[in-house]
Amino acid sequence: MADTAFQTQYRDEFIAGFEQRQSKLRGTVTTEVEVRGNTAVFLVADSNSDIAVTRGTNGLIPAKADNLTQNSCTLAEWHDLRRRNGFNIYASQGDGRRIMQMNSMAVVNRKIDTDIIAALDDGTQDTGAAQTGSLSLAMYALTILGNNDVENDGNIFGVITPAFHAYLMQTKEFASADYVKGAPFEGGRPSMFSWAGVNWIVSTRLTGKGTAFCAGQDLKQFFYKGWQDANLQAAAGDASYQWRDKLLRFFPKPSIAMVNGHCYGGAMGVVASCDIVIAAEEATFGFPEVNWGVIPGSTLCRSIPEILGFRDTMWLFLSGERFDGKRAVELKWATFCVPLAQLRAKTLEVAAVLKEKEPTVLRLTKQALHHAVQMSFEETNALASAYTSELRAGAKKGIEQFMAHEYRPAESAYRWQEGDPKP
Repeated sequence: MADTAFQTQYRDEFIAGFEQRQSKLRGTVTTEVEVRGNTAVFLVADSNSDIAVTRGTNGLIPAKADNLTQNSCTLAEWHDLRRRNGFNIYASQGDGRRIMQMNSMAVVNRKIDTDIIAALDDGTQDTGAAQTGSLSLAMYALTILGNNDVENDGNIFGVITPAFHAYLMQTKEFASADYVKGAPFEGGRPSMFSWAGVNWIVSTRLTGKGTAFCAGQDLKQFFYKGWQDANLQAAAGDASYQWRDKLLRFFPKPSIAMVNGHCYGGAMGVVASCDIVIAAEEATFGFPEVNWGVIPGSTLCRSIPEILGFRDTMWLFLSGERFDGKRAVELKWATFCVPLAQLRAKTLEVAAVLKEKEPTVLRLTKQALHHAVQMSFEETNALASAYTSELRAGAKKGIEQFMAHEYRPAESAYRWQEGDPKP
């Protein structure tokens, strides 16, 4: 049957959402291998740190074998199949085919980077216990490489977090023209840059490692220097407020706090602004402000009682008592609690559940809940009616699928796709 004339004309252009689509690490590893079935074999060769020798008493030069090590890995296929129901390439919103291709490659490329980072995490050489990023830490890592005869030939790559990069930007050895030729503060932040003979890659796939989720406010900006300069302290506090209570709290997509360890003071405000909190059993929470001689600052006196209730908040504020992940769930501070070894898997599981829901519905649900807690019943009813009207076009599709017995709302979400009408 021929298509009828379309009533809506969509443009081929679309705006790509913020996410990593390219593999930043694939080009830094060896990909040429000898493939045997489903196993790839890499040969590593060196001299085994042998030293030169003289001829033997018989006049012959002693022969030695090369140090050859075969490393193998099992090959596996990874896919990301995109599907749209009733997809019409001529009537879709945006270039639907290119969107599906782009998203499939993005998922596969992120998988590549995640696997490379997991392999690096099992390295035999490290800098010891987790610590804050600094110039000395970067130099220590280079020292370890040097002590292991790794030549700094310009082909060394380092992977760092955006936070570690931010620390480097605050050091004169990295940012000052007295030490470097480039000007790192000019232009946008590159995903790779060269410094100290190393090609540094800033990767959002790399998470902080250690025993802390966040220890609270920056001590230098807010306490050490801030306590001597009221303007500096006020600026630091306002920056925290703008990010935590406006940007993070009202971010259009669901936010998940994956709390792996210590979480104190200002960090509790960050957790309070997240929509879902998944804590490790080993995590520790607390409000130590009373031990500093100050009160819980910014919006904590408002946001924390909304979650914990007045009595529990009062006790935790006055006592500074710490509590673990299991207690966090009992207090309704955390949504879920699992052993530390299962924390990342549980977080990805929760994210996968939310990924199946229609994004506009999630956004308006978040907005409605945040606004409703400060409204009367009459105002809340009016807000719900307004948002329901916004979602009417999308909800119509869900109702039609329900009436056709294609899904059960109590068990799963209706099938939505990029081309569906949006408010």
